Amino acid sequence: DQLDPDSIWANVHSMDEGTVLGEAHKKRLEEMFANKVRAEAPEEACPSRQARKSPLLPQREHNISIVLTALRMSPEALERAIWDVDDDLNENTLEESKAVAEFATTCAYDDLSNVCKWFMVAGKIPRLGARLRCQLIPYRFPNFVEATLADLEIVRAASSEIQTNHALPQILRIVLVVGNFLNMGNAKGFKLADLEKLKHLKTSDNKSSALDFVVNYIAETRPELLTFPEEIADVHQAKQIDPTALATNIQASMRSLEDLSAQVRLSEADANPEDKFAQMKTFRDRMASQLKELEHELHLLQQQLAKLSKFVGEPNQFDSMKFFTSMSNFVTSFATNRPKADYASMTPTRVAANEVSKVDLSINRPSPPPRAGSFSPNESDTVWAD
Repeated sequence: DQLDPDSIWANVHSMDEGTVLGEAHKKRLEEMFANKVRAEAPEEACPSRQARKSPLLPQREHNISIVLTALRMSPEALERAIWDVDDDLNENTLEESKAVAEFATTCAYDDLSNVCKWFMVAGKIPRLGARLRCQLIPYRFPNFVEATLADLEIVRAASSEIQTNHALPQILRIVLVVGNFLNMGNAKGFKLADLEKLKHLKTSDNKSSALDFVVNYIAETRPELLTFPEEIADVHQAKQIDPTALATNIQASMRSLEDLSAQVRLSEADANPEDKFAQMKTFRDRMASQLKELEHELHLLQQQLAKLSKFVGEPNQFDSMKFFTSMSNFVTSFATNRPKADYASMTPTRVAANEVSKVDLSINRPSPPPRAGSFSPNESDTVWAD
C-alpha cells in the first residue's frame, strides 16, 4: 500500500534511518507489558440534557405584570418608541414586549387583566411581532459576528498548529514504533484519536502506562519535544466549537436579514409618516456585508478542515470536534506526565521534521510469545492510501 503523500504519515516515514528503541528500552517495555491484556478505555459519559426553556413561565399573568411595571413607560410612550425604533427600547424591553403581545392574542380582550389591556395599545402597530423581532437584531447581531469570527479563528489556528507542528510527527513515530514493538506488527500508521488511549494501556503491575513510557522516553532522548503541549494549545478551545453549528447559525442570520429586508419594504409601502422603521436600511446593508464576510471565513475554514482530514489520514467522515477532543485529551495527559518545568517560557530551536534523524521501523524483535492487547490499531484503522 502507498502512503498518502499529503498525510502526516508520509512525513513520519520520510525521516532518516535510525533507531528509536535501544536494547535497554526494548527490555524495559518487555518487563512493563509482559503478558498484559490491554485495558479498555472507559466509555465517555453521555452529556446530560439541558432543561428546556420557555419564553413565559406558567404564572404568565404575574410575570407580565412585573414586566409592565419594570418598563416604566406610558402606553403612548411605548407606542411612540416602537414607531421611532427608539434606542430606549433595549433588548430586554423588546423581548418582553413581544412576549406580552403574543400572550394577549390567546385571550379575549374582556378576559385580559388591566395590565394586559394597558399594554394592548401596541396592537395598533401593524406586523408588531415581526417588527419587534427585527428591532432585536441590531442588539444581538454585533455580538454574534464577533463570537463567530473568534470561533472560526480558533478552529483555523488549531488546524494550522496540527499541520505545521514539527514535534508531532516525531512523537507519532515514537508511538508507532512502540506500538509495533508491543504488537509485533508493522503498521504504517494509526488514527490520531488512538493517542488518548495510551494512558489506558496499563503495565503488568498496573502502576504505569504506555503513555508513561513514551513521555519518559522522550524526556530521556528528545527533551526538546516536551514543549509539544504548549505548541498546539488551541486544540483545547477548538474541541468545543462545532463548524456545522457555525454554518447553521450563519444561515439563520441570513434568514433574519431577509426578514428585516422584507419589513423595511413593507414599512416603506405603508407610507406612514410616523413610522421610522425604514431607517434600518443602513443597518441592513451593514449586516449584509458582515454576513458575506462570515460566509467567506466559513468557506476558508471548511477548506482548511478538508486539508486537515487528509493530512491526518482520515478524509472520510472527519469530525473536527471529536478529533480536537482526542488531541486535547492526549495533550493534557502528555503534559501531566512529563517532568515538572516552566515549559511555557521555553522556546527551543526546532529543525524541520524531514531533517531529524530517521527512525527504523523494522526493529529486531525478540521471540517470546505475542503480547495480547498491546497498543496498536486494527488493520481497519490504518490510514495509508491504497
